Amino acid sequence: MSGPLHLPSLESEVLEFWRRSDIPSAFARRNVDGPRWVTYEGPPTVNGAPALHHVWTSTYKDVYARFQTLRGKRVERKGGWDCQGLPVEIAVERSLGLKNKRDIEEYGVADFVRKCRELVDGNIATFEQVFSRIGYWVDFDNAYRTMDDGFLESVWWQIKQMWDQDLVFEGSKVVPYCTRCATALSSHELGQPGVYREVTHRSMFVA
Repeated sequence: MSGPLHLPSLESEVLEFWRRSDIPSAFARRNVDGPRWVTYEGPPTVNGAPALHHVWTSTYKDVYARFQTLRGKRVERKGGWDCQGLPVEIAVERSLGLKNKRDIEEYGVADFVRKCRELVDGNIATFEQVFSRIGYWVDFDNAYRTMDDGFLESVWWQIKQMWDQDLVFEGSKVVPYCTRCATALSSHELGQPGVYREVTHRSMFVA
């Protein structure tokens, strides 16, 4: 036999069977009258193409949700996308060749935000394709996006509820600060590779 051997793609056959039989939706409709088991979908940050760690974390979350569904629980699987924060902004800065906050202001904040939205919109489609291939049956047709007005308003609503209960207060706290970005950093952002490094510095303190 000469020439390449073309075998039918098992993956494509399985995906086509799921689509034709509407398996993900049918699985989601199971146990509509059963006790609820709530899982909060920690949304992936769509600052780039999906990587192996996205597959890992999605698989972990999927196992628990499927297990509870098979136990007769009603598990609602609402997808979501993290569209904001430094990872998205830094990705756009690099694509535009911007170095710091001053460069962003000179470029134009409104135009910069538009570029961030374009980046996110383009990556969401790629994420959905990958998640479909690994059988991650989450409702992405009605997924929330953290940059949408409805989501932002829901956060402000929650803050208002805490304010009304006197749970909001002003205080002082030492936080990491990025001199390049001119903004405070979360512990998660500080823990990303290449962000933080220890240096030896000779200092003198006078009481």
